[in-house]
Amino acid sequence: MYYGAAIQELGLTIYAARPNEQVLEMLKRGRIDVAIGAVPDIQPYLDQLSYAPELWLYKGYDRLTCYNTPENRTFVDDLSERLKSLKVAGAYQQLSGNLYLDFDF
Repeated sequence: MYYGAAIQELGLTIYAARPNEQVLEMLKRGRIDVAIGAVPDIQPYLDQLSYAPELWLYKGYDRLTCYNTPENRTFVDDLSERLKSLKVAGAYQQLSGNLYLDFDF
């Protein structure tokens, strides 16, 4: 969990729960005080939550981890260009449908 250490420093307890419907039910019943969701997965449920989009706990994108070699740098540069072209062509939006959120590279 990217933000796990930061939360644990505050002395909070973290429970992993899925699916999102279960998390919402736990909130409604008062079994948990806060839910952390990832966009776009939680997006269909935002109308049921008190959600302030300007209050990000952590904002990030998918990552690719590899050794720092000339070959891998070339691969990552090429992959980045191809992903940018998919965004420009509208492929991300087409695949995501109503879950699409615009983003910048």
